[in-house]
Amino acid sequence: MMAKARLNLKSIRARPGSRLSHADAKVIARELFAIEQKFDHVTPDAVLKRAEHSRSPLHKHFTWDDSEAAAAYRIEEARTLIRGVVYEVIVDGQTDKPMRGFQPALVNIRSSAEDEDEPRAAGYIRVERALDDEKLRAKIMEQAARELDAWVRRYNTLEALVETASVKRIVSKIRQRVQRQKGR
Repeated sequence: MMAKARLNLKSIRARPGSRLSHADAKVIARELFAIEQKFDHVTPDAVLKRAEHSRSPLHKHFTWDDSEAAAAYRIEEARTLIRGVVYEVIVDGQTDKPMRGFQPALVNIRSSAEDEDEPRAAGYIRVERALDDEKLRAKIMEQAARELDAWVRRYNTLEALVETASVKRIVSKIRQRVQRQKGR
């Protein structure tokens, strides 16, 4: 029998890379848990409603100037547009049926500490351009491996729902492929 996962406020912290402090994360968690208790689940609308009151601990985490908030929202809408454009991929010959799926037409290239010799602003570029450039292709594959690692860590406690060992093997294969490409 699998051990039941328990959460408590002592284990709550800010996600790495978040703009929140660990102390803020604990306060926010209390508020989110209270919303869940009251409404049976948490929605962005319920969080915003609770944050509207200036005494709410959530209040300071929102942009209340409508002009600033509108500009930030438009940036998010632009991201949604960028992520919304896909192309169809059909892979023949790997199975009896061709695999079919949709992939983004643009990929997000993030800067990292490893880019000191060739700094690049984070942004989106066409997939074919990224795949034609060895350094960019390796960067995309490394990003994919990091995202898979994060997914495995996030869902590792849910092993009853998903077999994480097979995902770990996939991550390992991607890392090996990236290393081979870097060695070229």
